Amino acid sequence: MKILIAAFIVVVICRLLFRFIKRARARQAENTWLPSELRSAKLVFAERTFRTWKPFPLVARIDRGYLLNGMIVLTELKTRNIAQAYLSDIIELSAQKLAMEQETNFRISETAYVLTENPNTFRRHAHKVHLLSSASLIVMANRRQGIMNGEIEPCFAKSKGLCRHCVYHDQCKPELASNQ
Repeated sequence: MKILIAAFIVVVICRLLFRFIKRARARQAENTWLPSELRSAKLVFAERTFRTWKPFPLVARIDRGYLLNGMIVLTELKTRNIAQAYLSDIIELSAQKLAMEQETNFRISETAYVLTENPNTFRRHAHKVHLLSSASLIVMANRRQGIMNGEIEPCFAKSKGLCRHCVYHDQCKPELASNQ
């Protein structure tokens, strides 16, 4: 019986040690591709959802939030072939900022990072972006609501790639479907 208890204790200690090592390696690996500005920052939020009802209903899930000099710096992790931050990333991070500001007492930085990783080469890049103001987000939300209500005429995307993958492509411009 004593041997069984001792074996159980050894197994528990080994599992705890394994978890500790695994977490330490994950933190170290993440630090290697963080921008230098965030390497000394403290990770305070990971995969956390924030909600707000004002100025409009919004649910935002942040990838990472780092505490640096009394402010939260948001980061968004993206896997894509092109090492680039897009306007959609900036909108997403800006919405996260708005939701966090409404739900917490933290000050959120006006700048954030989009961290891209190429799925083929595993090369990583950090892209510093400037977030949109709350007023800009409100204008976008109101425009979207107007389009959904049929009160505002939508415009066509400037990128053919965006049109090609849009679920409304066939309804929107069927005469151009073969050109895209």
